Amino acid sequence: EGVRGSVDDLPDFYHTELCSRSRARSNQIGYSSEWKELSGLPCAERFRIREGAAFNPHARVRAVQRTVPMGDRNATDFSQIAHQGVLRVGGVCRAEENLTYRGPVPRGRTTEATMIDDHIVTQVCPTAVLGKKPRPHDRDVVLLSAVDRAYADAGLCPKLAKQKRYEPV
Repeated sequence: EGVRGSVDDLPDFYHTELCSRSRARSNQIGYSSEWKELSGLPCAERFRIREGAAFNPHARVRAVQRTVPMGDRNATDFSQIAHQGVLRVGGVCRAEENLTYRGPVPRGRTTEATMIDDHIVTQVCPTAVLGKKPRPHDRDVVLLSAVDRAYADAGLCPKLAKQKRYEPV
């Protein structure tokens, strides 16, 4: 027997998670800039309108992001749980197949793992079928089909250049 593996990576997953306006103020991007450097951005126009008569076109401004930065406190934990939630809603990432850091290794022939914005599926199969087209009813094929639907339903798109399917390990 051998193992084949499949991998998905959600490259912009962190940018789908929003934080509060007050928290965003601490998520500065780069240095302060002159207004004219940022004036073409939609957020800059919203700022100008919000400031109204108090708007100063000579003021220096700072761009901030409203999404959760990757290194922000427990962002990786929140992201992993959110990712698993998307998968569970889609019917995958079941406890009996899910590999966790401190839990026992699942006993079946199929294992799933989620590492923040990555998703991995491994399947134990006869050596003779490694590298060949998998059968439609194989558990990893069924799982990956459900994963693709779950991502589509959530508006998430794995990076195809990093996606691997049924690779012999």
